[in-house]
Order: sequence, then C-alpha cells, then structure tokens
Amino acid sequence: MVNLIKALYEIEPKLFSSLNTDQKKTIVRLIDLLMRSNLRDEIFEMFNGMIELETEEQDELLQLIKGLELTEKLSMI
Repeated sequence: MVNLIKALYEIEPKLFSSLNTDQKKTIVRLIDLLMRSNLRDEIFEMFNGMIELETEEQDELLQLIKGLELTEKLSMI
C-alpha cells in the first residue's frame, strides 16, 4: 500500500500536496478500503479519471495494483 501511495505521489504530486492532513488521511483510508474489498480495479479507474496518465504511467499503476493483489494472496497461503 505504501508503494501505491508513493507511485501516485510520483505520478501527480499535486494530488496530495493541495490537501490538508485530514483529506490526505481520508484518501489513504479510501485506497486501503478499496484494496481490502477487492475493488483494486476501481482504484485504477478512479485515479485514471482524476489525473492525466501517460500510457507508461497507466501501465505502472496497474502493475503496482496487481502486484499488491498477488502479494496479498500469497500472504494468505
């Protein structure tokens, strides 16, 4: 999850820098909730709609989200 937040910040720093502390916490909690509820594709769609992502950035974000899903599945075994 930390890697996802870092990647989002690297792609679009303004996404977080314009928010106050409570808003930042809310975004992080919403991402965590989506990750836990198997709505990972929604994270991609949400941020892809909010910020303009180049094709390479879209691929990076999607791979990161899918990597988190795989890591979670492996930790359950």
